[in-house]
Amino acid sequence: MKAISSSLHLATFLIVALALAACTHLEDDTTGKSDICEVHHVRMTKRPLSFRHGMIPMSKVEGEKGWWKHRMDHYPHPGDCIPATNIVLPGQESRALSFVCPVCQQAHARALSSGLAPAP
Repeated sequence: MKAISSSLHLATFLIVALALAACTHLEDDTTGKSDICEVHHVRMTKRPLSFRHGMIPMSKVEGEKGWWKHRMDHYPHPGDCIPATNIVLPGQESRALSFVCPVCQQAHARALSSGLAPAP
């Protein structure tokens, strides 16, 4: 009887440990990507960021004009969020690890203060 009780405690501990590990897991959006900013050519750091749905233009025409084009041309990794479409997939996490460029952060702050970039 004592062996069954010990096995039950061990199984319960493992289930709780796995559940906690699953709760703290973040998807890694950096896998297979360079950690050098393609615009500023500086090393970026990994940071957990939230997805912001509705940011990615849904057509090529929208993507080639306005603030989205300015963002992608001048500060593609500002660390404010991970841009996403309006489509939310079932089970999709709200956060993931992504790269952040310090120069993109500064450029994004300037764009926000000048009114060029929309406020979050």
